[in-house]
Amino acid sequence: MEKKEITILSRKSDLAQIQAKLVGFEINRKFPDIKITYLTKTTEGDIDKLSPLSEMKTTGVFTDDLRHSLVKNECDIIVHSWKDLPIEIEQSTTIAGSIRRADERDILLVNKKNIKKIETSKKIKILSSSPRRIYNLKDFIKDFFPYNCNEIIFNNVRGNIPTRLEKLLNSDNDALIVAKAAIDRLINNPFPEFQELSKKIKNYIDQCLWMIVPLSINPSAPGQGALAIEIKSNDQVTEKIVKNISDPLSIICANKEREVLKKYGGGCHQKIGVSLFPTFFGLVKCEKGESEQGKKFYDWSILKSKKDE
Repeated sequence: MEKKEITILSRKSDLAQIQAKLVGFEINRKFPDIKITYLTKTTEGDIDKLSPLSEMKTTGVFTDDLRHSLVKNECDIIVHSWKDLPIEIEQSTTIAGSIRRADERDILLVNKKNIKKIETSKKIKILSSSPRRIYNLKDFIKDFFPYNCNEIIFNNVRGNIPTRLEKLLNSDNDALIVAKAAIDRLINNPFPEFQELSKKIKNYIDQCLWMIVPLSINPSAPGQGALAIEIKSNDQVTEKIVKNISDPLSIICANKEREVLKKYGGGCHQKIGVSLFPTFFGLVKCEKGESEQGKKFYDWSILKSKKDE
């Protein structure tokens, strides 16, 4: 049995819609006769735009509402940012695959207008709600940021990427830390309906200096940069389609990262980063953070050497 139509559901943000369309684009490259319909839905995390994610009471604030629609047969596929998924999901659905992962690093954006103020005060105000980023960036800024800052202040920020950039450029905050994959997808997407947005984001970036933070110092949130394609567990036809567009290595890395997070309990409140990525030497893992019991850890290792293959 072949599918002639597929409905893909995502959140309503521009980035979420672009990510859904990237998956749809890959499906149509392999299966050009399939008609794809895109739907969007507001989630709990979209409604509450003030609470820091780390302080929200439940996991899955960006994913559970979408999953309910999938279970009720309102769509065939959900496209998530994999880092938003809770560690455990219900058995009625499954993550069937992922297209090739984008850059998993974070990018630090600094408002150019505030450089002299930073130099003079030796202080920087950074917009971030992530315990992981806050934990890692405190030492990074002191050691590697070129303006000898000895005071680093983190302020909460919520909203989509354009909103966060506007908050950076139109407030007394100096910097913003976000996932580089989000910026890349907003700027480089090939879809005509999002080209004005792309120009807008480029204009915001032009008003900033930026620095990409290395994974060795700031490992990512598990799954960052990867897209999780969720389907109903019994939908074998859609599963076959998703398998045909999936990148096995991206899936392996994201799942292993999530296994590490699960060991520490999971959730957005954790001060934990873990990244796996292929190198010339093999599959490398970096995990860094602080457990809920206050135990600090840092591990940099090769999980699979090419010599072992």
